[in-house]
Amino acid sequence: MSRRQEFFYGVRSILPLLLGVLPLGLVAGVTGVSIGFSPCESLMASSIIFAGAAQIAAYQLLALQSPLIVVWFAVFMINLRHIMYSASIAPHFKGVTMPLRMLAAYVMTDQAYIFGLQRFNQAEAQTSAHKIYFYWGVSLFIWLMWVLAAASGAYLGAAIPTSWGLDFIVPLMFMALVIPNINNIPSFGAALSAALIALLTYNLPFRLGLIVASLCGMGIGVLLERWERQQ
Repeated sequence: MSRRQEFFYGVRSILPLLLGVLPLGLVAGVTGVSIGFSPCESLMASSIIFAGAAQIAAYQLLALQSPLIVVWFAVFMINLRHIMYSASIAPHFKGVTMPLRMLAAYVMTDQAYIFGLQRFNQAEAQTSAHKIYFYWGVSLFIWLMWVLAAASGAYLGAAIPTSWGLDFIVPLMFMALVIPNINNIPSFGAALSAALIALLTYNLPFRLGLIVASLCGMGIGVLLERWERQQ
């Protein structure tokens, strides 16, 4: 594929999951205004931070007048998974300039990582010089939709009934990302153990349960993969 084809292939691939991105962006915009930001400040925060769950957690802590060091630490821990994402996807960015690598890190999301990695590992993409543009199509389009949703939430949020319960769409989106990739014993063991540990550690402070569950899930996945190879 050409650069243009790869880019718009990425855009088309992510369209079904916008149902999860848009409500979360609306919630971020509304929450920013609810804690005292002006609509413009809320929109700027969503545009610059672009962190989804971490951003909303930060808003909640600010609303409780938590110390800034606590807010920073909570955001760092929630976004710590991006270090794992970066280490996994970095080999596919060889030859990419440092400014573009920094942009790729800024627009990285769970969706962009998973879809990008799936595309990079496809046989037809192995020899493609333009496969990286698929990642740009996914990530930049998500960023654009996120900003538009956050703007809608910031400026029109008061008109959105709380009875709509938009939050439930977010876990459904992550389920749609994860379930298609559970295709063998190691991935099933990693997903199941991470889910169980996340439930058991849900009440840990600063959302530490997310990191504990991720690390335990990866460890169990590696052990099961080694066992499978030995068998």
